Amino acid sequence: MNKFLLFLTIAIVTSVIVTMQGYSTAGSVWDTHAIDGVSLLNFHTPEIPAFPMWGYSVLAALGGKSIPIFEGIFLFCILAIWNSMITKSNNEIGLNISGTLWPLSFVIILIPYIFVSVSYYSNSFFGMLILLGAVFLQKANKINSHLHWTILSSLAFGTAYNIRNEAILFCLAFIFALFLHRLIQKKKLFSISRITVFVLLTLVSIGPWYWYTGHVLAAPRLGTTNSGGVMYLSLGIRPDNPWNIEFSDEFVGNIALQKNFGSPWSETADKYFTMKTVDAVKAHPDAFAKKILTNLKLQILQGTYVPNMRSIFGSELDKQRLDYVNELFKGKIGLTVNESELQTYLNNPDIFDEVTPAHFAIVLTEYAFRAGYALLFLMLIALSLALTVLSRFRYLESWLFLAATGSTVLISSLFLTLPRMSTIILPFALWCSVTIYTDIRRSTRRIK
Repeated sequence: MNKFLLFLTIAIVTSVIVTMQGYSTAGSVWDTHAIDGVSLLNFHTPEIPAFPMWGYSVLAALGGKSIPIFEGIFLFCILAIWNSMITKSNNEIGLNISGTLWPLSFVIILIPYIFVSVSYYSNSFFGMLILLGAVFLQKANKINSHLHWTILSSLAFGTAYNIRNEAILFCLAFIFALFLHRLIQKKKLFSISRITVFVLLTLVSIGPWYWYTGHVLAAPRLGTTNSGGVMYLSLGIRPDNPWNIEFSDEFVGNIALQKNFGSPWSETADKYFTMKTVDAVKAHPDAFAKKILTNLKLQILQGTYVPNMRSIFGSELDKQRLDYVNELFKGKIGLTVNESELQTYLNNPDIFDEVTPAHFAIVLTEYAFRAGYALLFLMLIALSLALTVLSRFRYLESWLFLAATGSTVLISSLFLTLPRMSTIILPFALWCSVTIYTDIRRSTRRIK
């Protein structure tokens, strides 16, 4: 109980302190989607009816008001993991220092979620709901487990879907991992009733969006109308790409204007960019393969998401100066530079001529955080993979970790490099490592 109180206290203090910073910057990058959220809250159809997912827009409209919701989900998430740890270890972790450091490390690893909430709400909510869905699925996997774990798991995945439609991929990956684990361990598969409950509740969660898109678009769809534009845009991640695609929203925006699509995220533009992407990949499959490798490299280099310090300091001009320095620094370390944005800054003397060493120091500090998280990211993945292999894949947590990692890598490599998506992998990696570690300790004590 003492360790539990210590864990909960540090979680609450960490959450509150960093969130105080969140209130000062909440919604700064969400202005364009907040209007859509207000329309939805007033039961009106937004200008672009099927982009983004409505959970994303509503969170944008709520802005700082959504932070208490985030806090509740954050605390509920870490308490669910704590419960899973205690259940797995049968309360045999012990009261020594090493036993106490494990729960503290959960708070440390989950801090990036709070940082994401400061400037990019959708990924923080989405990541924690995906983690909760997996934790509940692990609980539902136990012998004689209560049906409510199955219900909670499906509701978590369904809610996550209404924020980001990638939840479908994660849900399918986790279910596949669960069945594969049970087959290998020669365990009885889930009962038909539990499978039915899970599928029905997940469909109920997905159903409203499917009905809504069928009402506002030519045909219903499970995703949003920006997927085609994002796929096409992602082909420009390498500056030397044979398609001469520039990696910027402005590039696809200009094409949409030339074609009279209005927005690059409209239904008509989505169909056009999807066909263009398929044709581009068919024409240069080798370049597409290089693009995937580049995305994987960027995902490792950029690590997990850290606070965008450029959005916290200074006036609007200072933010633009910091963005200018950031583009210069990206070019120096081999990341993709937004050439059009860089040229805009070079043409503005108020930005180009007023850059000071302080601007460089702020950007360097941000990249130091990124490097630290990238190192932590790789170390935890390596540890989890090593323990998974050494334990001969007998833990469901290992399979869920592999499913989360595989889904994240697939999304990031095929579409865009999303460092924020890596915040999904970190808690899974730690959860996997802790599970195997505590079980080994338990077995060792029994032998003694």
